[in-house]
Amino acid sequence: MKWIFEQLAQGTYSGEQILNSVREKGLTCSKNNFYTIIRNPIYCGKVIVPKYKNEDAFLAQGLHEPLISETMFFNIQDILNGRKKELGQPIATPEALVLRGFLKCPKCNRSLSGSSSKGKRKHFTYYHCTSACGIRYRAEQVNESFALELLSYLPKNGYHEKFVQIITDAYQDQVGSSVDERKVYLKQIQELNKKLERARDLLLDDEIEPTDFRAIKTDCNEKIAILESKLSETNNKNNVVLNIKPIAEKALANLMNLDIYYENSSVEGKRYLISALFPEKMEYNGDRFRTPWVNEIAEHIYLKNKELRAKKMGRKSSEKTSSHYGSLVVFEPGQP
Repeated sequence: MKWIFEQLAQGTYSGEQILNSVREKGLTCSKNNFYTIIRNPIYCGKVIVPKYKNEDAFLAQGLHEPLISETMFFNIQDILNGRKKELGQPIATPEALVLRGFLKCPKCNRSLSGSSSKGKRKHFTYYHCTSACGIRYRAEQVNESFALELLSYLPKNGYHEKFVQIITDAYQDQVGSSVDERKVYLKQIQELNKKLERARDLLLDDEIEPTDFRAIKTDCNEKIAILESKLSETNNKNNVVLNIKPIAEKALANLMNLDIYYENSSVEGKRYLISALFPEKMEYNGDRFRTPWVNEIAEHIYLKNKELRAKKMGRKSSEKTSSHYGSLVVFEPGQP
């Protein structure tokens, strides 16, 4: 369940794709039960106290240990309710079609699909357009071209120390700004309480109906609960100040070997890296890729240096030893 919530929180994959993935891992669950489960606040330590007489239902703090934080739970609800972007790319796909869902047609801009066809002696896999424009590329060729495309994202020479310092300074600035963040949350909570008081006065003066008051009360209490969870998490973060410099150095060192991590990742890992690096669909014209928008952090860290590509292509697979294996540490400024 924790893995499911972590995947939902990233907002990269749709709920249905995550459900399909965990079904392949062995989970037996209907679609309706899945969405009921991931909307249950019990996983963030809360329990629902049902409506009783004139008292509306409300969330109360449970005695059990939460599986995820309240902030993660409420952020996931925003994603499920459509208030946050959800890309909805499939997690699982055949390895030969690892780029399926990330490519668009150079002629009509539709998404390229992928499929296999049987030749005289073996099957051939293609990325192809779903329209009648006729675009079709051998998947093996496209995948190899993308691997070479990753080689063109090289760190700028001499920028390593600068990036580490920038990330360290950004983290310190964010830790310092947590006081202002708490003030914002406290002000919002205060405004909601005032709104609730005004609604109560209107109810006592018979200016609104009891049903309207209960709707306002429920809405305000839900928003206050979310803000209080964010306030609590901000306080906890402020109490844990990390030595961020070695973390930033490790993250940057890993990013310098992005092509190696991509090559040795599972299909799921490769697709995660693609979605993180290229937020928009890429265009392949049969020879090269066009990437209209690269992740902003990656754009600053990597320099598209075509002159270095030929030198990078000389790296043999034998050089990619087990010392490069492991999980890629992706560090975002301000995230401990």
